[in-house]
Amino acid sequence: MSFNSPLRDEELISKQVFERMVDIVGTSHIVANRREIMSMTEVLNRSAIKYDVPFRIATSGSMGEGFRFEESDMDVMEYPDGFQVIWDHSQNQHKSFSEGEIFVFDGSHSPPGYGLLQILSPEELNSSKLLFVKYGNSYLSSTFWKKTFLNPILGSRIHGPCISSNLECLDFDYAECLISRCWPPMASTFLSRCQLWPNPQTLQDIVNKECHLVPIGHKLGNHEEEEWMISFSLAEKALVYSMNHSQFLLYGLMKLFLKEIINKGLDEEEEILCSYHIKTAIFWTLQQGSSLECCQRNFLKCFWVCFELVTKWVYEGVCPNFFIPENNMFLTKCHGSAQRKLFCRLNAIYDVGPTCILNWLSMQDRSPSLYSYLRGNTNDLYIKELYNELAVFALPRYLNFQTCVRMLKSIVKSAPSNRDGISALVARMTYVSMLQHVAFQLMSLKKEDYTRDNNFDELSCLAIMQTAKLGSVSDLILRAMYSYRVKKYPEALFILKMAKVWLKQPYMIHFGYLDTEYSSEIAACPGNSLLEVVIKSFVFSIKLENPIFYIDELFTEQEHSRKNHWSTIFIPPFVLLLMLEFLCYRHVDTQRAQHALDELFDLMHSNQDSYLTSVFQDISWQILGICQEMAGNLQIALYAYMKSLVEPIVNRIRSATLQRIQSVKRRMCRI
Repeated sequence: MSFNSPLRDEELISKQVFERMVDIVGTSHIVANRREIMSMTEVLNRSAIKYDVPFRIATSGSMGEGFRFEESDMDVMEYPDGFQVIWDHSQNQHKSFSEGEIFVFDGSHSPPGYGLLQILSPEELNSSKLLFVKYGNSYLSSTFWKKTFLNPILGSRIHGPCISSNLECLDFDYAECLISRCWPPMASTFLSRCQLWPNPQTLQDIVNKECHLVPIGHKLGNHEEEEWMISFSLAEKALVYSMNHSQFLLYGLMKLFLKEIINKGLDEEEEILCSYHIKTAIFWTLQQGSSLECCQRNFLKCFWVCFELVTKWVYEGVCPNFFIPENNMFLTKCHGSAQRKLFCRLNAIYDVGPTCILNWLSMQDRSPSLYSYLRGNTNDLYIKELYNELAVFALPRYLNFQTCVRMLKSIVKSAPSNRDGISALVARMTYVSMLQHVAFQLMSLKKEDYTRDNNFDELSCLAIMQTAKLGSVSDLILRAMYSYRVKKYPEALFILKMAKVWLKQPYMIHFGYLDTEYSSEIAACPGNSLLEVVIKSFVFSIKLENPIFYIDELFTEQEHSRKNHWSTIFIPPFVLLLMLEFLCYRHVDTQRAQHALDELFDLMHSNQDSYLTSVFQDISWQILGICQEMAGNLQIALYAYMKSLVEPIVNRIRSATLQRIQSVKRRMCRI
């Protein structure tokens, strides 16, 4: 997209900026799909684990809202089932609570939005370290709560009330908090104030939802180490969901403008404005009902209204929390020389006017517009987007055997009525994944754990057979792995032969890549439902959950990955297929085993991105090394392991690679 046209009137620029934001953020349909995939996965997980653990989980954050920026993260709030917060003592008498600890919020000694949590029955709490006595009452210490429940793992750090970490290529902020199922009285003005936005039904739904208390105090308060902050994360997520797509694009524009213009060149310590301030500015702009309708024609003007509000806040040193306006979120950072420096920065941008946005790097991107794709009636980008969302968010992490069974029952009981929709697709993929977990976990149970009335081998076989019937080609390869493990080599080879033919079909979508020659065939999908298209055409990476044992040949990699705090190993399907071919033929036909090994070697030295993604090269080279070592080709095996060692650390198998290198070197010395 170019802005070099002489027709630089405001409406034209507004249209160009709007279209560019669609390119960056996605269409309304794409954003809705993202949200539905994540919501359905969360619903399925919640329904299954609620009986197994005394904790509940709520998600929000930039990814939960529907953004997929490079810096987008996921906020995960976990809270104990037996702890609840009320806002005054009368609620304990008139509202029925489940058994557990009750805390009363005491904000009388703290800044707005913060408070101490008084426990009504301190003798019931086991750990006295969690409590402190003040004003004649016992309170729950936020500092000791974090020390007790937030355990940083490799690569993570404490950030405010959260642990910030990267899990399977996603940025997470994880907080251990408490829940209140009542709306805070200090946020009561939120109801009366919101007349224009959001709509009354959304407003009522928000107030009926729970809010949370996160363990962090106000830096200028008298009890910073003991205070808790009221979090409205779920209410904010509901507000974002209530935006129309133009408003959501405006929100995205402001977030990117903050990063690429306002905070450009600043260190993290120098940054006063953060994305939460921007979100708050969007909320206030929409709630106050600007006379401008947020649409493509007025997009630039709406952006400028928001920017002017942020500039006004910085000038005054006041950023009112949307739910508790008395909580000035600028109080601790935006003052003195830092405030003056930021205002001068914003004022310089203001002097340029709305066209300052044309200097923004993302606005100068020359990549093809999504609008051109839509006008061309192709769905290449939609397919790639859907593939990525399903690959990352549609499948649950590892669950124990009982939880897997419970989730299977839950899916059967509450199967979505719309069998062609996104929710039905997520449910189907989760169902297949749970069957795989059950099948392999049943095989790993010790014989003394069996009951005599059950044939677990038969149940395991039935479960894995269902995955091949209901799943994709990747699930078919896992079916072959199962057959290899139970030493049914001809059966496994027959399945692998079918899978290889399937994988080589020209319309298959490997790692989100679709040959444009066949895009119309997939996009049109005459007579096919969305579910059928995904199952028949999408080739997903194969996930081995590290707590589950699959085959001996990959046990070392799983064990080391797990020790490095990683839950899953991702393997390109064609790589695993050739590995299984080699392993099976070793017991059936040594000549064909060598042919499978040669094919794997050639694949690793080819440029077939459709079969071999660069993201998982570490495990791919590792598998080649394992097979070459088993064949006695130690020099080639060492070469493959060394190649694995220099690839990006994705599956966290580096220590396993080093172990195998040492083993090969010892064998070579003995020759």
